Amino acid sequence: MLKLSLILIAMSGLACSNPVKAMNTNHVYTAEPSVRTAWGKDFLLAQNNYQSELLDLINNARQEIGLPPLRFSSSLSRAAQAHAEDLVQNNYVLGHVGSGGSSVSDRAQRAGYSSRFVGENAAAGDSTPNKIFDQWMNSRGHRANMLNSDYTEVGIGYVLNASETTYKHYWVLVLGNPDI
Repeated sequence: MLKLSLILIAMSGLACSNPVKAMNTNHVYTAEPSVRTAWGKDFLLAQNNYQSELLDLINNARQEIGLPPLRFSSSLSRAAQAHAEDLVQNNYVLGHVGSGGSSVSDRAQRAGYSSRFVGENAAAGDSTPNKIFDQWMNSRGHRANMLNSDYTEVGIGYVLNASETTYKHYWVLVLGNPDI
């Protein structure tokens, strides 16, 4: 059984260009991982479905307590995907500091996100959106991030590296608000 490690952080970043603000219930994800596996196009489809499913789970939880849904941000998704890939490439146990010393704020800025207000959940080991969502909801800090009314946008990164890393499945959620 794979050990699950969870870490959370909410940090401030630097201002940069505007994020994508449009989202509807028919989520379309175009993030293509640079870490390649033998899974090919089928893996990319599964990755997109996993991201969509996790976003739906989070938004349903937010709706249950009267919060608006998070909007998909392609900038935040690029930041999340980049960190998930970095975790895999370096076989990190988990963490919020990238291999080059980057913070979630640094990664969001590099991805073109305009806000100084971002937060991050990271997890490894569990293989489905439901399992990751449940784990985060049972962690006070992770839950607080997902249900924080100040966050309005989200990006999701996911990488499967079945044969070369300790935890195989890597998940990163980056949240933000372009108006703060």
